[in-house]
Amino acid sequence: MSSEPTLAESPEPAPASHAVLPLRVYLRRLIWLCVGPMLLLGAVLAYNRVQSGLEQRQQAAERIVARLALLTDQMLDSRIGGLVMLAQGIEPSASLGQLRRMGESYARGFGSHVLLADADGRVLLNSRLPPEVPQPALPRPAAMEALSAALRDGRPVVGNLFLGPIAGLPIVVVAVPMPEAPGQPPQALLTTIESRQFQPPLERLLLPEGWSLELRDAAGAVVARRGEPISGDDGWLRRAALQRAGWEAVVLMPPQVMHDAVLAEALPLVAGIVGATLIGVLGGTLAGRRLGRDVGSLAAPAGSAEADSRVAEIAAVRRQLDDAAARRRASEDALRRSQIEAQRLMQEAVSARARAEAANASLRELSLAVEQSSSSILITDPEGRIQYVNQAFLEHTGYTREEVIGHTPALVHSASMPAAAIESLWHTLQAGETWRGEFVNRRKDGSEFVEAAVVTPLRDEGGHITHYVAVNEDVTERRRLERELDGHRHHLEMLVASRTAELEAARAQADAANQAKSAFLANMSHEIRTPLNAILGFTHLMRRDARDGVTAERLARVDSAAQHLLAVLNDILDLSKIEAGRLELHEHDFSLRELVQRCTEQIAERAAAKSLALHADVGDTPDLLRGDSMRLAQALLNLLSNAVKFTERGAVALDVRLLEREGPRLKLLFTVTDTGIGIAPAQREQLFSAFAQADASMARRFGGTGLGLAITRRLAELMGGEVGVDSRLGEGSRFWFSVRLSGGSAVAACERPVVDGESELRRRFAGARVLLAEDNPVNQDVGRELLEMAGLQVDVASDGEQAARLAVDGDYAAILMDMQMPGVDGLEATRLIRSLPAHAATPIVAMTANAFGEDRQACLDAGMDDHVAKPVDPAQLYSVLLHWLGRRAAGRS
Repeated sequence: MSSEPTLAESPEPAPASHAVLPLRVYLRRLIWLCVGPMLLLGAVLAYNRVQSGLEQRQQAAERIVARLALLTDQMLDSRIGGLVMLAQGIEPSASLGQLRRMGESYARGFGSHVLLADADGRVLLNSRLPPEVPQPALPRPAAMEALSAALRDGRPVVGNLFLGPIAGLPIVVVAVPMPEAPGQPPQALLTTIESRQFQPPLERLLLPEGWSLELRDAAGAVVARRGEPISGDDGWLRRAALQRAGWEAVVLMPPQVMHDAVLAEALPLVAGIVGATLIGVLGGTLAGRRLGRDVGSLAAPAGSAEADSRVAEIAAVRRQLDDAAARRRASEDALRRSQIEAQRLMQEAVSARARAEAANASLRELSLAVEQSSSSILITDPEGRIQYVNQAFLEHTGYTREEVIGHTPALVHSASMPAAAIESLWHTLQAGETWRGEFVNRRKDGSEFVEAAVVTPLRDEGGHITHYVAVNEDVTERRRLERELDGHRHHLEMLVASRTAELEAARAQADAANQAKSAFLANMSHEIRTPLNAILGFTHLMRRDARDGVTAERLARVDSAAQHLLAVLNDILDLSKIEAGRLELHEHDFSLRELVQRCTEQIAERAAAKSLALHADVGDTPDLLRGDSMRLAQALLNLLSNAVKFTERGAVALDVRLLEREGPRLKLLFTVTDTGIGIAPAQREQLFSAFAQADASMARRFGGTGLGLAITRRLAELMGGEVGVDSRLGEGSRFWFSVRLSGGSAVAACERPVVDGESELRRRFAGARVLLAEDNPVNQDVGRELLEMAGLQVDVASDGEQAARLAVDGDYAAILMDMQMPGVDGLEATRLIRSLPAHAATPIVAMTANAFGEDRQACLDAGMDDHVAKPVDPAQLYSVLLHWLGRRAAGRS
């Protein structure tokens, strides 16, 4: 490039008037300017570190003597406290023998013997010496000073160190004045502490190597020492006074130890600073020489070997010099391009002007739209003065434009306009937000009207509010219609509230009637079951003892009639619970095929008696199901029993099919088909109603209450299904119901082996004593005979209070408890018996006519173990007793 020869051939600059120094000299001075403050800072750091180390050692010394003083005070406190308790515990009439035993007890606790001395120093008692040995007087003056001070000041005193007269060991005496007693001279209790007992606290303290620690008495004698003896004040000396005595703890750090600590603190830091300084100076010198050579390369001719530099910044300067001419040519090219761009911008400005004119035309159109709008529009300045209103505003208010321009909108506000609305308006607008609300305005002729308003602030490019725009719509007629509508709605709400109150009252009456019905049914169930229990119980006993066939047959008919009455009662109660919504389904896993088999087995005997063929087919229906198997079996038995009842010849068939499957949910269809008498079409609709049969003659011919199909329908509905019937008169019937169940899991076999409960009880538990709580005399006899037939011994209680009294002393293997008894009922009696430790685990079985599910739960909650409903089935009673007596025997073994 043309600039390179010029730069290379330019003459050397003229010498400056002042001295010119090489770059390396400047760099060397700069290095020392940087290193000098570092050296100064290092010295300051070294000094601070030494001072900090010394302060830490001083604080450590103060902590050591303070800790020694505290430990010694605690040791003296324990000895003084024990001596004070001993002095206060001595009765004035105590003998020397008693005092000696108390002193020996103190010696065993503290390892120091006790002396009793008077004010003259005579020793009246020394627990260390036998009583027959002459007691030496107290040493003078050390022990006497402590004794005199204690008697004079009336407080415990710790003396100074002296040699004991008996063992010749250095000891310290502690004197405690005895409580003053009438007629007795002043006396004091003294104990001695050997100086070696003060040594362990010194040994437990952490003492730095080379330090000395001493415990001195008030006279300056050394009681205990660790390290070299402390003489004079050569070194650092720290002291701490004791609270219990005029003693002090002294620690000394010798000068040589202090000097070694200073060297250990300062030398590493000084060495590091000096080393870092030398490295910095050496590195700076080498870097200065290299930098000087690289800076000199800038003066070398372009392209020569001397012009090359390995310093990035210097190489960049060389490249900048070389690229200067190229940038100049590039600038000229850029200037030409700028001229072309300016021409293009001029053309764009012309286009922008055309667009602005088009925008003005649109603005004029918008202005016309605002002017011709049916809504009132006004624009105000930030102070609220009106600057523009459209024609609609003038027509709605009756004012002219000249009458409103310059005024505020308050000109048209009515006196009934709420002040809170105006405050809300300005609060919202000053926050820069849009306000929506309603104005109550007044026309020029004085008439009022309501407007729905939207007021919006307008901002300039800087975000400052310049105007407010309000768009108002006349809603007077709309508000009038709304008020009329509100009136109608209020009237309707009053009607609804009145009707709701009537419905609530009706529902309350219905609930009360339902509760009365439930209470009546429960009481009826109890009152019927109680005599039924006697009927069935005595029938069972009489059939057992019957010797001729005629009597046995008659008793069998009595038993059948009673069982029929019980079935009717259960059907009535089930229907009542279903209608009251109190029947709950209890889902569990079960086997469909086992359920079908149990149901067919229950009616097989009746079908065989009429020579009817009985068939059951479940096809490929899933066997493992989950649902309420007991209620499902109840519905199925109702249909099977009816089919056998109304069929004289032919067959009865049960068919089960899967209708649909939705995930785990299954819908099954149970169908019972018979070849019986059939049903006329006119009679089918009432079949599934309660207490309904095809006609009255059927009830007379076949018997029955007409509840079975009604219960089946309600059970099917509870299980998500429905019921139906297809029949022709004289050709038989097809009854069916559907249910929704879930897929189940494998059911563990839980069948118990069939055993004769009575014989098994007599074999295993003959002679076991049982308590029977029953208030009905007839049921007492029935229960006693049933239990005694099984080989059990029976005690009878007529109420709960008597049962609880008998349980206090009686060792009963089991307790049978009625619920409803005069005075203390069965539930309260169970709680009382359970509170007895002897009967906390005794089996208690409810044997009651309260047969509802809630009754069973109440018995279990009260602490009973099981529930047997009346009338009692002897086989069930024996099975329950066999189960619980077996568990009790297994628990005791």
